[in-house]
Amino acid sequence: MAWTVEVAGQTLAAFIKAKTEAAWSVAKRHVTTGKVFVDGTAVTQIDFRLTVGQNVDLRMATPKPRDPEREGELVYDDTHVVVIDKPAGVNSVPYEERETGTAMDLIRGAWRRMGKPATTVPLHGFVLRPAAAPTREPAPSAPAGAVLRSSPFWLLSGAFVLAALATIAMTVFAIPFLLERGHSPAFAAFAVGLIGVSQIPGRVLFARLHAEPWNVFALIGLGVAVVVAFDSTAAVLIGLVLLGMGNGMATLSRATAIADLYGAAAYGTIASVAGGVNTAARAAGPFLAAVYATVVGYTGLLWTLVALAVVAALLARLVRNDDVAGLRGA
Repeated sequence: MAWTVEVAGQTLAAFIKAKTEAAWSVAKRHVTTGKVFVDGTAVTQIDFRLTVGQNVDLRMATPKPRDPEREGELVYDDTHVVVIDKPAGVNSVPYEERETGTAMDLIRGAWRRMGKPATTVPLHGFVLRPAAAPTREPAPSAPAGAVLRSSPFWLLSGAFVLAALATIAMTVFAIPFLLERGHSPAFAAFAVGLIGVSQIPGRVLFARLHAEPWNVFALIGLGVAVVVAFDSTAAVLIGLVLLGMGNGMATLSRATAIADLYGAAAYGTIASVAGGVNTAARAAGPFLAAVYATVVGYTGLLWTLVALAVVAALLARLVRNDDVAGLRGA
Protein backbone atom coordinates (compact mmCIF):
# COMPACT_ATOMS: atom_id res chain seq x y z
CA MET A 1 0.00 0.00 0.00
CA ALA A 2 1.36 3.40 -0.97
CA TRP A 3 0.19 6.99 -0.56
CA THR A 4 1.39 10.53 -1.23
CA VAL A 5 1.29 13.04 1.62
CA GLU A 6 -1.09 15.91 0.87
CA VAL A 7 -1.19 17.66 4.26
CA ALA A 8 1.99 18.65 6.09
CA GLY A 9 2.58 18.18 9.82
CA GLN A 10 0.85 14.84 10.39
CA THR A 11 2.76 12.29 12.43
CA LEU A 12 3.62 9.06 10.67
CA ALA A 13 1.52 6.92 13.03
CA ALA A 14 -1.50 9.21 12.61
CA PHE A 15 -1.11 9.09 8.82
CA ILE A 16 -1.00 5.28 8.80
CA LYS A 17 -3.99 5.08 11.15
CA ALA A 18 -6.04 7.36 8.92
CA LYS A 19 -5.15 5.56 5.71
CA THR A 20 -5.61 2.00 6.99
CA GLU A 21 -8.46 2.72 9.45
CA ALA A 22 -6.56 0.61 11.95
CA ALA A 23 -6.53 1.00 15.73
CA TRP A 24 -3.83 3.21 17.24
CA SER A 25 -1.95 0.23 18.63
CA VAL A 26 -1.87 -1.44 15.22
CA ALA A 27 -0.77 1.72 13.39
CA LYS A 28 2.02 2.32 15.89
CA ARG A 29 3.17 -1.29 15.63
CA HIS A 30 3.39 -0.99 11.84
CA VAL A 31 5.73 1.97 12.28
CA THR A 32 7.88 0.66 15.14
CA THR A 33 8.40 -2.73 13.47
CA GLY A 34 9.88 -1.14 10.36
CA LYS A 35 7.03 -1.78 7.97
CA VAL A 36 6.51 1.87 7.01
CA PHE A 37 8.79 3.56 4.47
CA VAL A 38 9.00 7.27 3.72
CA ASP A 39 10.54 8.04 0.31
CA GLY A 40 12.01 4.54 0.29
CA THR A 41 13.58 4.66 3.76
CA ALA A 42 12.20 2.75 6.74
CA VAL A 43 11.10 5.12 9.53
CA THR A 44 10.37 3.69 12.98
CA GLN A 45 9.57 6.92 14.87
CA ILE A 46 5.81 7.17 15.41
CA ASP A 47 6.03 10.97 15.86
CA PHE A 48 7.96 11.54 12.62
CA ARG A 49 6.42 14.60 10.91
CA LEU A 50 5.49 14.30 7.24
CA THR A 51 5.77 16.98 4.58
CA VAL A 52 3.71 17.48 1.44
CA GLY A 53 4.75 15.32 -1.48
CA GLN A 54 6.47 12.56 0.47
CA ASN A 55 5.69 9.00 -0.55
CA VAL A 56 4.66 6.63 2.23
CA ASP A 57 4.65 2.83 1.73
CA LEU A 58 3.30 0.16 4.07
CA ARG A 59 5.11 -3.11 3.39
CA MET A 60 3.59 -5.81 5.57
CA ALA A 61 6.11 -8.49 4.54
CA THR A 62 9.10 -6.45 5.69
CA PRO A 63 10.90 -8.15 8.60
CA LYS A 64 11.34 -6.30 11.85
CA PRO A 65 14.72 -4.52 11.95
CA ARG A 66 17.39 -6.26 14.01
CA ASP A 67 18.40 -4.57 17.24
CA PRO A 68 21.35 -6.19 19.08
CA GLU A 69 20.06 -4.76 22.36
CA ARG A 70 16.80 -6.68 21.89
CA GLU A 71 18.25 -10.13 21.29
CA GLY A 72 16.80 -11.57 24.47
CA GLU A 73 18.53 -13.83 26.97
CA LEU A 74 17.83 -17.48 27.66
CA VAL A 75 17.31 -17.72 31.41
CA TYR A 76 16.73 -21.48 31.38
CA ASP A 77 16.93 -24.08 28.64
CA ASP A 78 16.52 -27.85 28.72
CA THR A 79 14.92 -30.51 26.54
CA HIS A 80 11.42 -29.60 27.73
CA VAL A 81 11.30 -25.96 28.82
CA VAL A 82 12.78 -22.71 27.54
CA VAL A 83 12.57 -19.49 29.59
CA ILE A 84 13.54 -16.27 27.83
CA ASP A 85 14.02 -12.75 29.20
CA LYS A 86 11.94 -11.17 26.42
CA PRO A 87 12.62 -7.49 25.67
CA ALA A 88 9.63 -5.15 25.90
CA GLY A 89 7.81 -4.62 22.60
CA VAL A 90 8.81 -7.97 21.09
CA ASN A 91 5.86 -10.14 20.07
CA SER A 92 5.87 -13.66 21.48
CA VAL A 93 4.69 -15.18 18.19
CA PRO A 94 4.08 -13.74 14.70
CA TYR A 95 0.83 -11.79 14.36
CA GLU A 96 1.32 -11.00 10.68
CA GLU A 97 2.27 -13.13 7.71
CA ARG A 98 6.04 -13.67 7.47
CA GLU A 99 6.69 -11.45 10.51
CA THR A 100 10.10 -12.01 12.08
CA GLY A 101 11.87 -10.72 15.17
CA THR A 102 9.48 -12.42 17.57
CA ALA A 103 10.41 -14.21 20.79
CA MET A 104 10.45 -17.52 18.91
CA ASP A 105 13.04 -16.05 16.53
CA LEU A 106 15.09 -14.80 19.48
CA ILE A 107 15.10 -18.31 20.94
CA ARG A 108 16.20 -19.81 17.63
CA GLY A 109 18.92 -17.18 17.30
CA ALA A 110 20.19 -17.94 20.80
CA TRP A 111 20.24 -21.64 19.99
CA ARG A 112 22.25 -21.00 16.82
CA ARG A 113 24.80 -18.93 18.74
CA MET A 114 25.12 -21.85 21.17
CA GLY A 115 25.65 -24.27 18.31
CA LYS A 116 22.30 -26.01 18.80
CA PRO A 117 19.88 -26.95 16.02
CA ALA A 118 17.17 -24.33 15.71
CA THR A 119 14.40 -26.02 13.77
CA THR A 120 11.83 -26.40 16.54
CA VAL A 121 8.37 -25.16 15.55
CA PRO A 122 5.55 -24.69 18.08
CA LEU A 123 2.97 -27.47 17.98
CA HIS A 124 0.18 -25.09 16.99
CA GLY A 125 2.00 -24.52 13.69
CA PHE A 126 0.99 -28.06 12.71
CA VAL A 127 -2.50 -28.32 14.10
CA LEU A 128 -4.06 -24.92 13.35
CA ARG A 129 -5.82 -24.59 10.03
CA PRO A 130 -4.86 -21.61 7.85
CA ALA A 131 -7.31 -18.73 7.88
CA ALA A 132 -9.86 -18.79 5.08
CA ALA A 133 -9.38 -16.25 2.35
CA PRO A 134 -11.83 -13.34 2.66
CA THR A 135 -14.76 -13.71 0.32
CA ARG A 136 -15.98 -10.11 0.52
CA GLU A 137 -14.92 -6.69 1.60
CA PRO A 138 -14.89 -6.29 5.40
CA ALA A 139 -17.84 -4.41 6.84
CA PRO A 140 -17.15 -0.87 8.04
CA SER A 141 -16.22 -0.47 11.68
CA ALA A 142 -17.62 1.88 14.28
CA PRO A 143 -15.29 4.48 15.85
CA ALA A 144 -14.49 3.89 19.50
CA GLY A 145 -15.75 7.29 20.68
CA ALA A 146 -19.18 6.84 19.16
CA VAL A 147 -19.47 3.33 20.58
CA LEU A 148 -18.47 4.36 24.10
CA ARG A 149 -21.11 7.11 24.03
CA SER A 150 -23.88 4.79 22.85
CA SER A 151 -26.49 3.21 25.09
CA PRO A 152 -26.39 -0.25 23.41
CA PHE A 153 -22.73 -0.61 24.37
CA TRP A 154 -23.44 0.13 28.02
CA LEU A 155 -26.50 -2.10 28.00
CA LEU A 156 -24.35 -4.97 26.76
CA SER A 157 -21.53 -4.12 29.17
CA GLY A 158 -24.02 -3.98 32.03
CA ALA A 159 -25.30 -7.40 31.06
CA PHE A 160 -21.79 -8.85 31.15
CA VAL A 161 -21.18 -7.17 34.52
CA LEU A 162 -24.30 -8.73 36.05
CA ALA A 163 -23.42 -12.13 34.62
CA ALA A 164 -19.86 -11.80 35.96
CA LEU A 165 -21.18 -10.89 39.40
CA ALA A 166 -23.47 -13.92 39.38
CA THR A 167 -20.72 -16.27 38.24
CA ILE A 168 -17.94 -15.16 40.58
CA ALA A 169 -20.24 -14.92 43.60
CA MET A 170 -21.61 -18.41 42.95
CA THR A 171 -18.09 -19.78 42.57
CA VAL A 172 -17.02 -18.29 45.90
CA PHE A 173 -20.15 -19.01 47.94
CA ALA A 174 -21.15 -22.41 46.54
CA ILE A 175 -19.03 -24.20 49.14
CA PRO A 176 -20.56 -22.57 52.24
CA PHE A 177 -24.00 -23.00 50.67
CA LEU A 178 -23.39 -26.72 50.09
CA LEU A 179 -21.98 -27.17 53.61
CA GLU A 180 -25.10 -25.50 54.99
CA ARG A 181 -27.19 -28.00 53.03
CA GLY A 182 -25.35 -30.88 54.68
CA HIS A 183 -22.90 -31.91 51.97
CA SER A 184 -19.39 -32.91 52.97
CA PRO A 185 -16.45 -30.53 52.49
CA ALA A 186 -14.83 -32.99 50.07
CA PHE A 187 -17.93 -33.14 47.89
CA ALA A 188 -18.36 -29.35 47.99
CA ALA A 189 -14.78 -28.82 46.86
CA PHE A 190 -15.14 -31.40 44.10
CA ALA A 191 -18.42 -29.91 42.89
CA VAL A 192 -17.05 -26.37 42.71
CA GLY A 193 -14.03 -27.70 40.84
CA LEU A 194 -16.42 -28.77 38.10
CA ILE A 195 -17.05 -25.09 37.32
CA GLY A 196 -13.52 -24.70 36.01
CA VAL A 197 -13.40 -28.02 34.16
CA SER A 198 -16.77 -27.42 32.52
CA GLN A 199 -15.54 -24.25 30.84
CA ILE A 200 -13.76 -26.41 28.25
CA PRO A 201 -16.86 -28.13 26.80
CA GLY A 202 -18.67 -24.79 27.06
CA ARG A 203 -16.13 -23.13 24.82
CA VAL A 204 -16.16 -26.06 22.41
CA LEU A 205 -19.94 -25.86 22.12
CA PHE A 206 -20.00 -22.06 21.88
CA ALA A 207 -19.13 -21.87 18.19
CA ARG A 208 -21.16 -24.93 17.24
CA LEU A 209 -24.30 -23.57 18.89
CA HIS A 210 -23.76 -19.99 17.61
CA ALA A 211 -24.66 -18.88 21.13
CA GLU A 212 -25.57 -15.25 21.65
CA PRO A 213 -24.79 -13.40 24.91
CA TRP A 214 -28.34 -13.68 26.21
CA ASN A 215 -28.25 -17.47 25.69
CA VAL A 216 -25.03 -17.64 27.69
CA PHE A 217 -26.41 -15.56 30.56
CA ALA A 218 -29.57 -17.64 30.65
CA LEU A 219 -27.41 -20.78 30.93
CA ILE A 220 -25.54 -19.25 33.89
CA GLY A 221 -28.83 -18.42 35.60
CA LEU A 222 -30.18 -21.90 34.92
CA GLY A 223 -27.11 -23.50 36.47
CA VAL A 224 -27.43 -21.51 39.70
CA ALA A 225 -31.20 -22.11 39.81
CA VAL A 226 -30.78 -25.89 39.54
CA VAL A 227 -28.35 -25.92 42.48
CA VAL A 228 -30.54 -23.84 44.78
CA ALA A 229 -33.93 -25.23 43.75
CA PHE A 230 -33.22 -28.97 44.05
CA ASP A 231 -31.59 -30.35 47.19
CA SER A 232 -29.82 -33.36 45.74
CA THR A 233 -26.31 -34.43 44.78
CA ALA A 234 -27.23 -34.81 41.12
CA ALA A 235 -28.76 -31.33 40.98
CA VAL A 236 -25.60 -29.81 42.43
CA LEU A 237 -23.41 -31.54 39.87
CA ILE A 238 -25.67 -30.71 36.95
CA GLY A 239 -26.13 -27.09 38.01
CA LEU A 240 -22.44 -26.39 38.52
CA VAL A 241 -21.55 -28.01 35.20
CA LEU A 242 -24.10 -25.75 33.48
CA LEU A 243 -22.67 -22.74 35.32
CA GLY A 244 -19.13 -23.67 34.28
CA MET A 245 -20.14 -24.09 30.65
CA GLY A 246 -21.85 -20.71 30.72
CA ASN A 247 -18.80 -19.11 32.28
CA GLY A 248 -16.57 -20.59 29.58
CA MET A 249 -18.90 -19.32 26.88
CA ALA A 250 -19.09 -15.84 28.42
CA THR A 251 -15.37 -15.22 27.90
CA LEU A 252 -15.70 -15.90 24.18
CA SER A 253 -19.08 -14.23 23.92
CA ARG A 254 -17.81 -10.82 25.04
CA ALA A 255 -15.05 -10.84 22.43
CA THR A 256 -17.22 -12.02 19.55
CA ALA A 257 -20.14 -9.75 20.42
CA ILE A 258 -17.96 -6.65 20.30
CA ALA A 259 -16.37 -7.68 17.02
CA ASP A 260 -19.72 -8.58 15.43
CA LEU A 261 -21.45 -5.38 16.52
CA TYR A 262 -18.72 -2.80 16.03
CA GLY A 263 -16.14 -4.24 13.64
CA ALA A 264 -12.40 -4.72 14.01
CA ALA A 265 -10.84 -1.27 13.55
CA ALA A 266 -11.36 -0.01 17.13
CA TYR A 267 -11.80 -3.45 18.68
CA GLY A 268 -8.89 -3.06 21.12
CA THR A 269 -10.18 0.20 22.61
CA ILE A 270 -13.78 -0.97 22.89
CA ALA A 271 -12.89 -4.39 24.27
CA SER A 272 -10.49 -2.92 26.82
CA VAL A 273 -13.21 -0.69 28.27
CA ALA A 274 -15.71 -3.55 28.38
CA GLY A 275 -13.08 -5.88 29.84
CA GLY A 276 -12.04 -3.34 32.47
CA VAL A 277 -15.60 -2.89 33.69
CA ASN A 278 -16.05 -6.66 33.74
CA THR A 279 -12.84 -7.19 35.68
CA ALA A 280 -13.87 -4.58 38.25
CA ALA A 281 -17.18 -6.41 38.70
CA ARG A 282 -15.41 -9.73 39.25
CA ALA A 283 -13.11 -8.10 41.81
CA ALA A 284 -15.93 -6.45 43.75
CA GLY A 285 -18.39 -9.34 43.43
CA PRO A 286 -17.20 -11.57 46.28
CA PHE A 287 -17.10 -8.67 48.76
CA LEU A 288 -20.55 -7.37 47.79
CA ALA A 289 -21.97 -10.89 47.89
CA ALA A 290 -20.48 -11.51 51.34
CA VAL A 291 -22.09 -8.37 52.74
CA TYR A 292 -25.40 -9.25 51.11
CA ALA A 293 -25.28 -12.85 52.37
CA THR A 294 -25.04 -11.65 55.97
CA VAL A 295 -28.47 -10.09 55.50
CA VAL A 296 -30.37 -12.68 53.42
CA GLY A 297 -28.38 -15.88 53.94
CA TYR A 298 -26.80 -18.15 51.34
CA THR A 299 -30.08 -19.35 49.85
CA GLY A 300 -31.32 -15.79 49.41
CA LEU A 301 -27.97 -14.83 47.87
CA LEU A 302 -28.14 -17.61 45.29
CA TRP A 303 -31.69 -16.74 44.24
CA THR A 304 -30.51 -13.15 43.83
CA LEU A 305 -27.70 -14.40 41.58
CA VAL A 306 -30.30 -16.18 39.47
CA ALA A 307 -32.20 -12.91 39.16
CA LEU A 308 -29.00 -11.06 38.14
CA ALA A 309 -28.34 -13.59 35.39
CA VAL A 310 -31.93 -13.29 34.14
CA VAL A 311 -31.66 -9.49 34.05
CA ALA A 312 -28.34 -9.84 32.20
CA ALA A 313 -30.02 -12.04 29.59
CA LEU A 314 -32.85 -9.53 29.16
CA LEU A 315 -30.44 -6.59 28.77
CA ALA A 316 -28.36 -8.47 26.21
CA ARG A 317 -31.52 -9.43 24.32
CA LEU A 318 -32.33 -5.73 23.92
CA VAL A 319 -29.12 -5.07 21.98
CA ARG A 320 -29.60 -5.81 18.29
CA ASN A 321 -27.46 -5.28 15.20
CA ASP A 322 -30.02 -2.76 13.93
CA ASP A 323 -29.40 -0.59 17.00
CA VAL A 324 -25.70 -0.15 16.23
CA ALA A 325 -25.75 -0.20 12.42
CA GLY A 326 -25.66 3.60 12.27
CA LEU A 327 -22.45 3.72 14.32
CA ARG A 328 -20.52 1.93 11.58
CA GLY A 329 -20.93 4.91 9.35
CA ALA A 330 -20.15 7.48 12.04
